[in-house]
Amino acid sequence: MSDNEKPMAIEVKNLRKAFGSKIAVNNLSFQVPEGSITGFIGPNGAGKTTTLRMLCTLLKPDAGTVKVFGLDTRDSAEKIRHQLGFMPDYFGLYDDMEVYEYLNFFAAAYHIGAHRRKNLVEDILQLLDLTAKKHSLINELSRGMQQRLSLGRALVHDPKLLLLDEPASGLDPRARMELMELLRELRRMGKTVFISSHILAELKNLCDFVVIIENGRKVYNGTVADAATTVEGDLSRLQITSSEDAQVIVDTIASWKSDLKTTIKEEKVTVVEYHSEELKSSEIISHLIKNDLHIEEAKKLLANLEDVFMSLTKGGIS
Repeated sequence: MSDNEKPMAIEVKNLRKAFGSKIAVNNLSFQVPEGSITGFIGPNGAGKTTTLRMLCTLLKPDAGTVKVFGLDTRDSAEKIRHQLGFMPDYFGLYDDMEVYEYLNFFAAAYHIGAHRRKNLVEDILQLLDLTAKKHSLINELSRGMQQRLSLGRALVHDPKLLLLDEPASGLDPRARMELMELLRELRRMGKTVFISSHILAELKNLCDFVVIIENGRKVYNGTVADAATTVEGDLSRLQITSSEDAQVIVDTIASWKSDLKTTIKEEKVTVVEYHSEELKSSEIISHLIKNDLHIEEAKKLLANLEDVFMSLTKGGIS
C-alpha cells in the first residue's frame, strides 16, 4: 500500500476556532497517515496548540470537522480519548510522587486492573529507560527524565495516536536525541505520532510528513522532499569539495558560465546553483575535471526543513 493509500489517523477539514475577535485557526485542512511521525510546524501564534487541543477533544471547533481514526470528535469524543495520548507543552507532574507511583496512579485512572498495572508500568519504565529511577521522587529527576515520564503518562492506556506539543522544549542535546529515538521506537511499535516542535533540524530526520501552518492556515502538508521540490522548482544545488581552494572552482565556473551562482561554503567547498532543465550536474563536474581540477566529492543538496519553512512562511501572526 502506497503512502497515498494508507488509512488516515487524523483528517482535519475546514477547521476554524476563534477567541473573541482573534481567529486562531482559520479554515485549516490536513491529513496524517496511520503509523507515521508527522511534524506540526508554524511560527509562534500560528494556531498549533489550539489545533492540538481540538484534536484531543479538549476544545470544540467553531466550524469544520476533525476525524481521528474515522471517528468524528463531535459525536465520538469519549471513544477518541481512549485511542489517543496527549502530552501538553507543560509537564503536569506531581513532584512529591515517586515515578512508579505516578504511572500506577494514571493507569488506575484508566481503570486498568491492579495485576495488569504492575506489568504495564514495568514495561513503560523499561521503554522509557527509567527503571532505575522507579522509586525516585519526580522532583529529583532531570528535565529530560521528567519529559520522558510525561510521555509515559500518555502511554499508560496504550493509545494508537500520540499528540505531542513541543516535547523537546528546554531539553539539552543528549536528552533531545534520546527522546527522538524513543519516538522512532514508538513508530516501530505501530503508533502514529503527531508532534509540534520548533527544533526543525531534528524533525527533518525524524518525520515522515510535515504540516506547516501560519496565521491558522495550512501552507503545506506532505513530505519534506516534496516540499523541497515545491520551494526550489527546477533550481538545483551542487556541493563540490576539491583539493584546490574554493575560489579556484568559483573562477573556473565564472569563466565558463558567468550566469551560474557560486558560493564559497568552506575553504575547499563550493556550492553551485543551476537550473536542471538547462544544465546537468555531470556537465559541471566534467568541465572542472577537464580543467585539471581535483574533485574529491560532488553531491546535490536538497532544501532542508529550515529552508522550506522560511520559504513558505512570512513570519506574521494573526
